[in-house]
Amino acid sequence: MTMNPPRRAGGVLAIWISSPDGRDHAVADAVLARTPDGRFLARCGTFVVSDSLCAHPGRRCVLCESAP
Repeated sequence: MTMNPPRRAGGVLAIWISSPDGRDHAVADAVLARTPDGRFLARCGTFVVSDSLCAHPGRRCVLCESAP
C-alpha cells in the first residue's frame, strides 16, 4: 500500500492511498481508522483497496480533490 503523507482534502485530514486502478484516492483519517476489512470509502464515493507497498503513486483522483 502506497500512502502519501496526510494532507487536507476538502477541509478534512485525508490520506492519499494508491489503488490498483492507477489513481490515488483521498480517504479521511477517521474512515481509515474505523475500517476493519481493508476496503476504504474514498472522498469521491468509491470503495478502494490499497495497492502494493512497492507501487508508485498514481494520478490523484480529481473527484477526491474536489469533494467537499
